[in-house]
Parts: sequence; C-alpha cells; structure tokens
Amino acid sequence: MSSSPFDNLKNMFSGSDNESSGILSSITSAKKSFSGDSSIYIGLFIVIVICLGVAYILYVLITTKLFLNIHQVVDETKIPIICTEKRRFDFEIKKTGNGERRTYTFWIYLHDMNRFAGNYKNVFNIQASTSITDPRKASPFVFLDKTDNKLYVRFADLGTTESSRVSSYMSLTESSLKEFMRNGIVIPYVPLQRWVHIAIVCNANSYKNYIYAYVDGDLVSTTSNNEKDRYLGDTDDTRKTLTKMNINMGGVVNIGGELNSTEGPGFSGLVSKISTFNYELNQRDVYNDYYWGPIGNLLARIGLGMYGIRNPIYKL
Repeated sequence: MSSSPFDNLKNMFSGSDNESSGILSSITSAKKSFSGDSSIYIGLFIVIVICLGVAYILYVLITTKLFLNIHQVVDETKIPIICTEKRRFDFEIKKTGNGERRTYTFWIYLHDMNRFAGNYKNVFNIQASTSITDPRKASPFVFLDKTDNKLYVRFADLGTTESSRVSSYMSLTESSLKEFMRNGIVIPYVPLQRWVHIAIVCNANSYKNYIYAYVDGDLVSTTSNNEKDRYLGDTDDTRKTLTKMNINMGGVVNIGGELNSTEGPGFSGLVSKISTFNYELNQRDVYNDYYWGPIGNLLARIGLGMYGIRNPIYKL
C-alpha cells in the first residue's frame, strides 16, 4: 500500500536519521504523491471559480439593489454631435433613493472660440419639457464664456422663481453673471482643439453642499454653500446658494444652438457622451470614465477608447 504525502512528511521529521539524503528522499516522495493526485488541483480550481462567482454576484447585488447605482448616457451622443446647430433629444433621468447626489460627465471639443464671439454659447442644457426654452430653468445649464474658453455649469434652484433673480440670460452683465452662477461652478480653462473630458460631481444632501469639477480626471475647481467663487470675484451678496440645487431634472437635452436662440448660439466644436450617474464619482471613478474616451464604438470596446482624442475625424 502506497504511503500518503502526510506519512512521508511525518517520517521526514520523526525519524532519528536526519541526514540530508533521507530528507531529500522524503521530499521527493511527497512531491510525487502530490503530482500524481490531479484531483487536488481540480478541486482548488473549482473553489477559486466559485469564490469569484460569489464575489461578482455580491458586487452586482450591492451596487444595483442596495445602492441602486445607475449610469445613463444620452444614446444619441455616443457619436459626437456638431454644436453649431441646435439638436434636441429626449432624456429621462431615473430617480432613486440615493438622495440629492449626482454626477454629470461629457466630452467637449472646442474648435474655434472666435465663432459667435460676444455671446454666451450653449453647450447643452436639460429642460423638463420641449415647451420650456428659458435657460434659467435648465438644470444643468452648461455654457461657454463670451470671449474665453471658460466653462460655466449652472443648476436651477428648487422652488425659486428664477425670473426674480436674473431677468435675461442673453444680456448677462458681469454683476448679473455672479448672481446667475450662485447655483453653479466655473471651470476656468478648457483646452482648445482636442477632446476634453469634463466631470461635475454634486452633493445637495450634506451639511455643506458642494460641487466638484474635473478636467481629464484632475480636480480643477471646487465650491460649496456660502462660499465665494474666486473665478467670478463674488461679493458677500453673491455667495453660493447650493442648498436647493435641482440636480435630478429630466425631460429633454438641448445641445448647441443658432445665433438667435433664447439659449444662445452653440459653438464651433463637438460634444460627446453626455452621461449622468445617480451618485458621486470619486477621482478614480472619474478617471475610469475618462479612460473610455469620447466615442462609444468598437474601438472603446476593444480597449482603444482614447483613439483619436487629439484629432476627431469630423469636418468643423
């Protein structure tokens, strides 16, 4: 009857003869016994597979059932949209019990800031319905500066009559812009003539409501309730009021625009992959979203999501 691996190990340490030849002989015998029993490896492989399966099931249950994490993309923007004309798409945001927390991400390509110079330029905005065109009621409302490649992201205020605060978006002055942006954040610089990833992280539930802005995965701007915006030169009268931000508006998304539009003209460039998450992305999550690139196509699925990030194949 052949000895088991454990008998061999026992003999190795219990015998009185501790010469190296005896130890080597016992080790060799144990190795042969292990290598001859393939069922050990098969069993170990099965255990690993089961553990990985259980871990994946728990991950799915926790993220989709317990926390109800939802990621939505405006389907039409998986292919870049030219923004010199107005485009409108239905976009209903799924609301859950996660509280007043949300993240918006999108890609933008600024080609020429001189086009429509002297006007604020609509990138995109979300309205409750097609019958509403007032930018003050959009949430978020993403627009470019009149002259600089500066980006503004502004949210409507729940329960507030916006017209009582700012009479007209198109005629914003330096002082009224500060008032208009009390519910928003400023990204001071967006690079030109390349794809740029933007992420806006909002929390209207914490003791100190805040908005974070990321460019290409890097945190570039932060603001919180009752703070002054250093990029706007706020006064005590125009401190941030982020306690009632409407961050869950759904209905339609309006992209770009014409010169005579109430939302302002669009801009010379592209927008891609407008997305929203019903939770706060951390910096690693933002970078992971950035990694997938501006175009949701075959290249992204095979790991080449950043292909073409410098030079889009579109005539602008």
